[in-house]
Amino acid sequence: MEFELTPINNKALTNLCGPLDDNLRQIETALDVRILRRAAYFVISGENEDKAGRAIQKFYLQAQQRA
Repeated sequence: MEFELTPINNKALTNLCGPLDDNLRQIETALDVRILRRAAYFVISGENEDKAGRAIQKFYLQAQQRA
């Protein structure tokens, strides 16, 4: 699964990913997926890639509301 988060909000993206992408690593561990990221572009692989993608998009929307 590949997608880009839009509109790009750097503060929300920082909050979503966490320091050194720690939040993304937690999603990887919880859902047994691999997440690669370059800025707001994500590539997710694994059996639960759809679930992980939906989670990231949901968390990004929440982060935008707080930014």
